[in-house]
Amino acid sequence: MRHAERCLGLLILLDMSLPEPWESLCILRNEVLCFSTHLSQRPQIIVANKMDCEGSEVGNFMGFAISAPCTVLHSQSYFALLQENAEELMKRCKGDRIIAISAKHGQNLNILLGEMRKIYDQQREKRHKRISSDRNEANDYLA
Repeated sequence: MRHAERCLGLLILLDMSLPEPWESLCILRNEVLCFSTHLSQRPQIIVANKMDCEGSEVGNFMGFAISAPCTVLHSQSYFALLQENAEELMKRCKGDRIIAISAKHGQNLNILLGEMRKIYDQQREKRHKRISSDRNEANDYLA
């Protein structure tokens, strides 16, 4: 996890087709916390992957419309599982940034990239302000 220390934010990728994907989230967050409290406080985006819809229908998960033209139709139970998992994840993660995607079909990846860019810009601005402040304090001390 040392490589993650250089990151300005964290993406937590969840497989929404698992029975209880929020359990994976808890495990991942705990591992990050055990490694570094500083790292655990960085901005995070929860990426809810495998939010594929049946056929070419449009589903609305977590505020994002996903349309995935599939060659293989998912069963109704699979579609229901995704919807239930999405609803439960939203209940358990109020206040968290959650983005539903379908990596297989490339759905909502531009939204994810946009959110990643926002984190990058915000963190870079914070770092710039901190460096400027440190320089001003050093100049005051030397003066």
